Amino acid sequence: NLVTLREPSSGRGLLVNKEAETELESGRYVVGVPVDTPAAICVFNDDGELEPLEMESDLHEELVALFENALEDYNLLLLRTPLTLTIQGEMDDDDDDDDD
Repeated sequence: NLVTLREPSSGRGLLVNKEAETELESGRYVVGVPVDTPAAICVFNDDGELEPLEMESDLHEELVALFENALEDYNLLLLRTPLTLTIQGEMDDDDDDDDD
């Protein structure tokens, strides 16, 4: 069952599959799984661990523009959907980096 998660401030939408739903006195709640592949822009910290880059930062916006162009080469679209970036298109599932 497809539903659109709509961000009130921007009007941007995220198409999700409704996996579960419940109702409480405070309202109706849904667990939604994005139809497109969720994506995050990350940076290596000083300890060498990967952490997400703040979506509101100027650097994040600059990197989104760079990755949008890079993904176009693979016929993929990087979408600025609410709560997370998503990638739309057929992604290659080949596991070329197996250590066998």
